[in-house]
Amino acid sequence: MTYTDDSITTSKERSPSRVNAKKFEHQPTLTLSYWTDGYNWAKQNKEVISIPQSDKIIYYLPAGEETTISEKEVKRYDNCRFNLFDTYKSVYFKIWCLCLSNNPEEWRTATCTCPSFLKSYVCKHIVGMCIRLKYCKPPPEAKNVAIGTKRKRGRPSKARKALLLQ
Repeated sequence: MTYTDDSITTSKERSPSRVNAKKFEHQPTLTLSYWTDGYNWAKQNKEVISIPQSDKIIYYLPAGEETTISEKEVKRYDNCRFNLFDTYKSVYFKIWCLCLSNNPEEWRTATCTCPSFLKSYVCKHIVGMCIRLKYCKPPPEAKNVAIGTKRKRGRPSKARKALLLQ
C-alpha cells in the first residue's frame, strides 16, 4: 500500500455521504472529570489577572498550589528571553495563560498553556474560568465530590444514600 492509497481510504471513512462514516470532532468532549476538576478549581478562588484585547481576554492564572501572581511576574512571562532552561521552566510553569473569547458562546474554543490542554485541547482552567464567568453551568454530578478529593472510579450513583434527611 502506498501513501496515496492510505489517504484515499481514510478520506472515504470520514466522508459524510457514507452510511457508516466516522465522525470528525471539531471540539473536544467534556467528560465528567473535567467538569469536576474545573468546578473544584473555580471554588479555590485563585487570583486571576485579566488583560482585555479587541475580541478576546487573556487571563493569567497561578499554577500549582499558588493562589496569587503579581504584575511583575506577568510582565516577565510576556517579555523575557532566557539563556538557561531552568530559568525558563521556573517562569513558564509558574503561570498559565488562558485566552478566552469575549463571546460566551465560543468558550469551547479557548486556549491554555498548561500541559493538560496541550495534550487533550481542554483543561480544568478553561472549564473553571467559564464557570466563574457564568459562561456555562456544570452538571450537578460535578458538584458531588468534595474539593481537594478525586472522583472514584465508575459511574456515579443516581440514588441518594438511605436513612438521610434530604
